[in-house]
Amino acid sequence: INPPIRHDSEFTCRSDTEWKKELNTGGLAWSFYNSSAIVGDSSFSEIHGILSDIHLLSISFVSISFRFSHRENLKFEDSMAKQALRSSVVNPV
Repeated sequence: INPPIRHDSEFTCRSDTEWKKELNTGGLAWSFYNSSAIVGDSSFSEIHGILSDIHLLSISFVSISFRFSHRENLKFEDSMAKQALRSSVVNPV
């Protein structure tokens, strides 16, 4: 794997999700930063669905790279995902 090529217009998208198994529902939050990429180990097994969506969107990007970041480094996104989960409307069938 080659290291990412840096561009002047580089943005970082940070995301987090929350899942409530008993309600079969989830919350998702993300934020964009005009900064250098997040550094960390690659581990995406828990967010496969999100990465699939990002992959589809990334087709139109000139350059894209992904890095794993621990939740403690994503406090804003984590709290927003939890808020999205709490505010979700559950309609029992």
